[in-house]
Amino acid sequence: RFECEVSRESAKVCVPSPRPWPILHNEPSTYLFQRPLPVPGTAPVTHIYLLPVLYTNVWSMLDYDKYQHLLSALPTRLLNPNSRTSSFAEEEAVFTKNLSNVEGTETDSIKLICEVSKASAEVVWYKGDKELPEGGRFEYVSDGRKRILVIQDLHIDDSGEYNCRLPTSPAEFIARPQNQEVLEGDKAEFVCSVSKEAFEVKWFKGSEELEIGDKYNIISDGKRRVKHTLIVRDCGLADEGEYTVIAGQDKSTAELIITEAPTDFTAHLQDQTVTEFEDAVFTCQLSKEKASVKWYKNGREIREGPSEGKVHRLQVCDIKPRDQGEYKIIAKDKDAKAKLELAGKPCLAECPLKIMLDVKLLAGLTVKAGTKIELPATVKGKPEPKITWTKADLLLKADDRIKIESKPGQSTVTIADTKRGDSGPYIIEAVNSSGRATAKVDVNILDKPGPPAAFDITDITNESCFLTWNPPRDDGGSKVTNYIVERRAADSEVWHKLSSTIKETTYKAVNLTPLKEYIFRVFAENMYGIGEPAQHTPIVAKYSFGKPTVKDVAKTSAFLNWTKPEHDGGAKIESYVIELLKSGTEDWVRVADGVPTTEHFLKGLMEKQEYSFRVRAINKAGESDPSEPSDPVLCKERLSKSLYLCQPQADYMSLRWSCSLDPPSPPRWLEVVNITKNTADLKWTPPERDGGSPITNYIVEKRDVRRKGWQVVDTTVKETTYTVTPLSEGSLYVFRVAAENAVGQSEYCELEDSVLAKDTFKNVFAKDPDCKYHSECNPSIELQTQDIVVVEGEKLSLPIPYRAVPTPKVAWHKDGKELKANDRVMLTSDHTAAHIEIGNCVHADAGHYTVTLENKLGSTTGTVPDKLPQ
Repeated sequence: RFECEVSRESAKVCVPSPRPWPILHNEPSTYLFQRPLPVPGTAPVTHIYLLPVLYTNVWSMLDYDKYQHLLSALPTRLLNPNSRTSSFAEEEAVFTKNLSNVEGTETDSIKLICEVSKASAEVVWYKGDKELPEGGRFEYVSDGRKRILVIQDLHIDDSGEYNCRLPTSPAEFIARPQNQEVLEGDKAEFVCSVSKEAFEVKWFKGSEELEIGDKYNIISDGKRRVKHTLIVRDCGLADEGEYTVIAGQDKSTAELIITEAPTDFTAHLQDQTVTEFEDAVFTCQLSKEKASVKWYKNGREIREGPSEGKVHRLQVCDIKPRDQGEYKIIAKDKDAKAKLELAGKPCLAECPLKIMLDVKLLAGLTVKAGTKIELPATVKGKPEPKITWTKADLLLKADDRIKIESKPGQSTVTIADTKRGDSGPYIIEAVNSSGRATAKVDVNILDKPGPPAAFDITDITNESCFLTWNPPRDDGGSKVTNYIVERRAADSEVWHKLSSTIKETTYKAVNLTPLKEYIFRVFAENMYGIGEPAQHTPIVAKYSFGKPTVKDVAKTSAFLNWTKPEHDGGAKIESYVIELLKSGTEDWVRVADGVPTTEHFLKGLMEKQEYSFRVRAINKAGESDPSEPSDPVLCKERLSKSLYLCQPQADYMSLRWSCSLDPPSPPRWLEVVNITKNTADLKWTPPERDGGSPITNYIVEKRDVRRKGWQVVDTTVKETTYTVTPLSEGSLYVFRVAAENAVGQSEYCELEDSVLAKDTFKNVFAKDPDCKYHSECNPSIELQTQDIVVVEGEKLSLPIPYRAVPTPKVAWHKDGKELKANDRVMLTSDHTAAHIEIGNCVHADAGHYTVTLENKLGSTTGTVPDKLPQ
């Protein structure tokens, strides 16, 4: 039944169609009468229309669609659920039949079919989450309640997941939030309900969206008609205003009104009785926080005291008789009172010293450079004290910028045009017969930073150099933001800025002119400006010494030599460092340290890799800048050729000229000359043959006889003696030594007998049935008859082993004439061998060489099988 009201009793109300309501299947024969049935009552008159009573299992929104043209003319209205009248509330369409999986062949057409509850429902088709546009290969078809997607000319990329969606209806408010009025400090709640489940609701205060936090809490609950609640905690006057809730396109507004809570004292002021020059503190507590209060003395308003939440304080410092009286605090319409009185009479003859600083100075004073500062201090005490000011333990004196004014009860320091150097602790001291008192003020003057520290320039080349420095020792009280680097030519006064945005403490200057002299300087900058620069002494854009020469290169090694630097820096050059650069890379790699001479055999390179090399010199002051890089060389297999210049001339000499190089022969006469529980002193003689290339180093290894593996001790030994450490006391050891030249490593010379690591073992000698080192014997020489290859320009190093006790005198002769040591010839000997070294051999060095040994038991002479170039 439907009811409506009209404004006049005489108004005619009728059904717009004369025909009866059509009969639906399975429904009772109930018709809509053409004429209205009058309802007793006064105007306005209510008219009642009868509609068929429809069974719930038959009536559906489909029927509504069918007869909508009839129902639209009925004068209906929406009432609340308790009314006896009704209205049509259109139900949302739903799917009544789901999609089924479909398979198709490329270029075919397929159909995806589902059903909805309403024939008029609109749907949208999707592939995954992407909406499919209607048209082209995709066709939307509506057939009654069926919804069909036709895909024509199938492609392989059409495979995937498809879905059909019904548009959702907008949400609307079922219950709107109501205006709220709460007491200050209480909480307020706004509640609303929306028509759709899980619909997003947003709350606003003005234009600001509210979020869950300490102040606000947002709650959503319920099922079909979702309830949403906004809770405003601890309401204050600032929370008053309009609050808006938005659900979809619908919104609603409610007002929050705050009633101010009454203010009352929960703790009152207390009377104070104090001694003169002491402090008094009045304290009270209110029932609410952040209440506005005013303080009065004898009815006259005074400055406001500090507040902490509900607690309010008033401090009266250095009490004098004039400070006595009534003190009152007023909070709105409430007040509290207390009296301040002095205890006894003030002391006029002698009182304790007391220094009081302004409250602003207690935490220190920080100002920008150039600002005028004042440091006032109140000094109390009887008799009148003597006052002095100090800064950083130095007596502060007045000058053009600093003024010190002292008078009874007061002293002030004034500093005009402050500078960074004015920063520091300032101490005022008062002294009289009653004692001593002090107070301190920390002053910080913010200014530009000082110059960078430890400014240095390294890695100088023909085109670049590398600048390094440390942050300023004084940053001006503010963090350094960047550095500025400038340069100028030594013959010019014009500075050129290279960069003003440097964040680190390094910079590489490039595009230098070779052999030109430059001066560099660097500034630090902070928020207050650019400080003074640090300036370096002039530098010349050139390498510190000549580039290395790659004398020989093999597939995994290279032999380098170079010249000494032009200047040693005032200290003897102790060693060199070698660095290499792989072609195609930018980083130089350190590969050899402690090289004692101007040549070095470098191993461990990669075959078919191109390298460049550079050298640094080291003295007591440190490392030099690097040399100019060598020309790039490629590591590859070396070809060897020999050219025989002459035939053998005698049994003792076979001269030949060769450019082939070989590894050296093994070292000889390895022995342990002394041993302790932790160390062993080894000694040996150089190899008989150096392979045509000088011996660059020796390799020393040790082995505990209980183990099979050898342990490398050192691979850079330059001399023919070495102390092996550490050893394990009580263990037996054997040792071996190999020699190495530019070509490679020799075989090992191994100690025949093991030795015991023990302090009682002093000397071990090589076994020799003819001569014992601890007994005397005649000199004897052991000469080798193998050929010795010497390359012109190279050095000959030849040891002649002998046995003789006591140590003999050694004499050398060439072609019958006594040979003396000179710039090229070095003659040395020890207790096991005589040595001859000839540097930069030439053809004239060929000849007959003999060595004569003589001690008190006899003498012997031997001829050296020289193979020197001719």
